[in-house]
Amino acid sequence: MITIEGGTGNDKIKLQIGKLNDDTKQAIRLAYHDIGKDLMVEARRLINEKPKHGKKYITKIGIKGKVLKRGAKKYTSSAPGEAPAVITGELRKSINFTVGGWKRMEFGIDLKHGNAPYAHYLEYKDMIAMQGEYKYPKPRPFLSGAYKNKKANILENFKRYIAKNLEK
Repeated sequence: MITIEGGTGNDKIKLQIGKLNDDTKQAIRLAYHDIGKDLMVEARRLINEKPKHGKKYITKIGIKGKVLKRGAKKYTSSAPGEAPAVITGELRKSINFTVGGWKRMEFGIDLKHGNAPYAHYLEYKDMIAMQGEYKYPKPRPFLSGAYKNKKANILENFKRYIAKNLEK
């Protein structure tokens, strides 16, 4: 039985499976690893995807949050429903996954890899402070968007690895 958890109070999407034999558990661990990589790559691709269709701004902040030396640049934000646009790259860098043995895999934001504590707000439509004002943005799904785009691949990975295991 496969259980998928996720929701408004959760920054991660969790996949869990019930009891199985050792060879099948190893196959599932390998499948989880491929699934995690696939979801991570897709979430980053959604963030990098252009063009974005939100508001246009002039900003003096460049990659990694540093002030630009040569003045301002044009920036287009994401529209509601699109994955967030890149400003500093910290959100993109913080997307990661962990495999917890054969029982679970977590895919989401890992603050050890990037400084994006605002990720939850972008994904789930909550109050967020932006430039000193409180705004109520509409969600910019990048984790759930990646999961939605790769859902069929998740099942295929399980099938492929378990089939390899049965061929032994």
